[in-house]
This record gives sequence, C-alpha cells and structure tokens, in this order.
Amino acid sequence: MKLSMSLLYFQLQKNHHISYNHKSFSREAPLKRALYFTGYELSPDYVYITDCESLERMTRVPDGLRILCLGTPARKYSRCEVIAVCDDDPCQDIHSLLNEAALIFQMYDEWEEALAALACGSQDIGEMFRVSEKILENPCILVDVNFSYMAHSANFFTAENQSMLDRTDPSSVPLDFVNEFRLDPDFKKLTRKKGVFLYNEHDKLEEMLCHNLTYQGRYFARLLMPAFHHPLTEADEQHLAILARFIQTIFDARTESLTFSGRAENVHQLLKTLAIENKPVSELDIDRILSGSAWRQNSRCLVIYLKLLVSPSVTANTAYLCGKIEKMWKGSCTFPYEEGILWILNLEIYRDSRDYSFYDAFAYFLRESLCQAGVSNDYCGLGRTALFVQQAKIALEIGGRKNPTHWYHYFKDYALDYMLSQCTRQFPAQELVHPALLQLSRHDAKNHTEYCRTLKSYLENKFSVTEAADALFIHRTTLLHRLKKIQGLCSLDLDDARTIRHLMISFALFDENI
Repeated sequence: MKLSMSLLYFQLQKNHHISYNHKSFSREAPLKRALYFTGYELSPDYVYITDCESLERMTRVPDGLRILCLGTPARKYSRCEVIAVCDDDPCQDIHSLLNEAALIFQMYDEWEEALAALACGSQDIGEMFRVSEKILENPCILVDVNFSYMAHSANFFTAENQSMLDRTDPSSVPLDFVNEFRLDPDFKKLTRKKGVFLYNEHDKLEEMLCHNLTYQGRYFARLLMPAFHHPLTEADEQHLAILARFIQTIFDARTESLTFSGRAENVHQLLKTLAIENKPVSELDIDRILSGSAWRQNSRCLVIYLKLLVSPSVTANTAYLCGKIEKMWKGSCTFPYEEGILWILNLEIYRDSRDYSFYDAFAYFLRESLCQAGVSNDYCGLGRTALFVQQAKIALEIGGRKNPTHWYHYFKDYALDYMLSQCTRQFPAQELVHPALLQLSRHDAKNHTEYCRTLKSYLENKFSVTEAADALFIHRTTLLHRLKKIQGLCSLDLDDARTIRHLMISFALFDENI
C-alpha cells in the first residue's frame, strides 16, 4: 500500500517525540516505501531516512522530497516535507528508524492484502472490521439505509458508548436517535456527500467521520467513525476512506438483494401486489410464492396504515420503521405507502387481534415513532387485502378527525360514521332524515323547546321514561308531558321498528351534518 506522510507521522508519533515542518501534509504522490538517504537519484515517490549531518551536507535538496530525519535539522526545508525525530528522543540509531518505517509499510501492506482478499472472497464485512482493529484508533460501524447495523468493531459498544445501543433491538440504531435524524432537514442532504466528511450535528453523539456507500447507484449505507477513544485526525480520515473503498467493492460486486432473502422478498412483493396494486394473482401462484413461509392464502390478517406525524419532506426513511416493525412483531409485512407505511399482520401468530400485550406495545411504538394508525377489521383471504387497506385508511381518516389525540383507530368504531358519510354523497342530509325530526327542529327553534333532545334521549335509553328523564335532568312527569306534545305534533308510531331505525339514523345524520 502506498502511504501518505500523515499516516507515517501518525504511526511514528505513538513511540517517538517527533515534529513536522509544515502546517499540513500533502495528499498527493503517496509513498511507495522507505529508503536510505544517499543524496543521489532522489525521487518524491519515496520517503528517505537520514540524520541531520547527512542532510546538512547536501548543498541542494530537490523540491518535493519527503524526509524522515533523525534529529532536528538546523536549516529549514520549506519546499520539502520533513518529519524530524526530536533530539530528546531516545532513538539514536538510523538503522532502527529505517526498520521501524519499513514495518509500518509492511503493516499497511498486510492490511490492504487482507481487505482485498475478503472483498474478492468471502465478502465478510464483519471480518474486515476485525482485521482493521490494529490499524484503527477509533472504532467503526456500518449502518445501512434502514438504520440497521451491518457490522461494527468489537470495541464499538463499550460502557461509555451505550447510547447508540437499543436494548430491545441491538441490531439497529435506537428509535429516539432515528427520530432526530428524520426531523433534521439537513440529514437527507448528507446522503449525497462524496468521500469522507465530518458530522457533528447530533447533541447526544461525539463528532464522527462518515463515508457514504452506494448499492446499484443509490445511497445504501454509511460508514461511521466516532471520536470515542481519541480525537479525530487526518490519519483517521484516510483509514476510513481505505476501509470504505473495499466495502464499496463488495456492494458493487453483489447482484442479489442486500435487504431480504429471495423467499422473503417474494412474499413482500406478493402482498404488495395484492394490497396496493390490487392486481389479480392466481391461487396457484399465491400458494407457490407462500410455500415455506408462515403465510397461507386463508391466513387471518389485519391491515394497519401508519401515517407519519412529521412532514414527508423531512422524513429520512420510512424503511427504517418498516424494518423495526418486522423485527418487533413476527408475521409482519411492511412497505412504504403514500404518506406512511402499510403493515399487514398475520394474526395466526397471535391468539386475538385485540391481544392486550400486542396493542400495549403497539401504542408505545406509535408514540415513539411519531405515527398514528388506522386498523382494519380482521379478515381471511389474502386476495381481499386491498379492501381492508381501504378500511385502515378510512379508520385513520375519520378517527384522526374525530379523536385526533388517539394513537390508533379501529375501522369497526367508525363504520357507522363511514356509512353516514356515504349516505350524503348523493343527497344532502336534510333530504334523508325523518320529516318528523325536521318538524320538531323547527318547533324547537321557534318556541325554545327541547323536543328533539327529548325524543333522542327517549330512544337512546330504550324507551325508559325514568332513565331518559334522569339523562335530561328533568322530572319523569315533565318527560311524559313532552312525549305527549311530540306525538301531537308529528303523529309518530314509536311501536314501528322501521320508524325507530329511521329516527336513529336521522339523529346521527342530523348531528353530523345539520
């Protein structure tokens, strides 16, 4: 491996008191290896090992030369890069210094060979991190586009760095961190960054070096090196760039999916086709695709539609939440959909769709992930999934409007509201309600009576005069007097079942629309 002067300086300063004659190191013309300084046929492709006396005897040192000098030179070599082992350093042997420099080159060569072998052979990214530990001062971690940990250094999660570890799901970034990233409008811009860049915008994290990686031309993962153990240096930047280059080689060589197994991806695609695209799929094809999975054509299922409470324009990645759901609840299939996430849950795994422990964890998840949910009725038959997607969306739409502080809404609780909304699509509500209700309403407005309210209470309390009177805070005799007046005005037959149904629906329409 060709080294830079900064990497050589970085390794030498661990054992020696050294200095450098420039403010920063040149990144051009990497070094091939270390040689003795002879004064003849010098090239900027190498670093030359010498001492002060040999260097001073040179009347003219070529521009751009890189020198490792034992002792501090008396003259300034402004056009050369000089690393000087200071006079007070114990090292007084130029041969030992050359051997040490040669071992540094050898260490990097061995590292590069190991990374190349892994990239071309097993493609084990975790092993890449293990062979890099003797080079890297700070630990590294690879996080994919779904905020899942793909690989990390053995010493990444230490006692002082537990904040980035989710106890419930150690394989991914904690949800509170992800929510902060999602709400950061600048975070998405970072996915377009090239090369190594510094990220220090998160108040809970140390500053960290980052390098984006792509898969099939799109941003897929980010290699991170936080300043956990030592302050970040220019050498850390170069180490991260080298490691990222070989990981990118693995991504470039992969042709199969990096997210799902082939079978799982087929099940996802099938459910997506049935739920969103609403395309017909033959029963034979469904059975073939589901073969070997926990899903069946007649599985009892539930559709949940999650809507993000943050603006979609600042949402970094719904795919993270999809992965989180599938890890937390077995039998789940999720995918981004419209302004949120569509979640199909295989209830065969759960005894009851209203299982308390499930919905308790579900409500907590919604609060933490800043989502609201609409929940369909249970159903059997995957071919009917698209119908229940609409139920979940309607439940969220109506429930979110009527009970905006609730985290989730069942379609069964709003089925009547949906029916009433469909009633008025062709005719206005006043054309559908019972004529008696309109007549009583006009009488109440003109005479300041409460006949509509009285009749409604009487019907809601199952024709119990006592309970209706208590609900209205009036005397029983007063209620009977009002009912007699109502009968005189409208001639209602309250013994007729159709009349009662029409009145009850009319009151619901009246409350919603008039």
